Amino acid sequence: MAFSFYRYRLLGTFYTDQGHLINQIEVKRKNNTSPTFEGTVYIVEYHWSIYGLELQLDRKQSSIPILDKFRIKQNFKYDSRSKTWVKSDQFIEIDAGIFGFNFSAGFSAVYTNYNLNPNFDHKTFGRMVYQMIDGAGKKNSLFMKTRPIPLTQNEWTNYIKKDSITKVHNSAAYKDSLDREFNRFHWKDFLGKRIQNSKKGVSYGFSFPLTSIHFNSVQGFNAMLSLDYRRQWMEQKK
Repeated sequence: MAFSFYRYRLLGTFYTDQGHLINQIEVKRKNNTSPTFEGTVYIVEYHWSIYGLELQLDRKQSSIPILDKFRIKQNFKYDSRSKTWVKSDQFIEIDAGIFGFNFSAGFSAVYTNYNLNPNFDHKTFGRMVYQMIDGAGKKNSLFMKTRPIPLTQNEWTNYIKKDSITKVHNSAAYKDSLDREFNRFHWKDFLGKRIQNSKKGVSYGFSFPLTSIHFNSVQGFNAMLSLDYRRQWMEQKK
């Protein structure tokens, strides 16, 4: 079926450090309007597994009107325990636009610690979509320099800026000044007011909305007063 949509051409071959012969194959679409990719695929000789790929499609091939370009790059490595090729990293880049606004997005991922023989039971799958391990967002600069997928210059600048902002927002002086301004009493606070303590993650207050005033023949005029208390644990995201 693939030969109905694609043309293939062998660009060359090379050996990996482990001695695997890799075929570099060019993939060209036969029809510019069909939902097909174009790029390069690397195939492992004898294993006939994917060693890597770099593919993209444009607006003409996409069924999504706002999508201008979609690019995907994947690399695979040989797992000697299972004697299979598994994905090691992936990068997806998207260019899109709508109503005159254009934007780009990139998503990178590294895959490790494969469990190729899982033991599933009725408790395996639940509501959890993904899990972030403790300390995932607190890596030091040494990790940033040695991470499997290096940061781009824009990402470096973004991390430095956000790290500086986070330090300021977590300082005691900033939280105290924020609370003083927020807790200041105004005339409209007679209808509802909240008091917060940012350092402890605590806030409490009351509300007396005008829309909660009602009348009936038994009680006459009546209203509802709401009281609430809120406690946050930022580290545990609770």
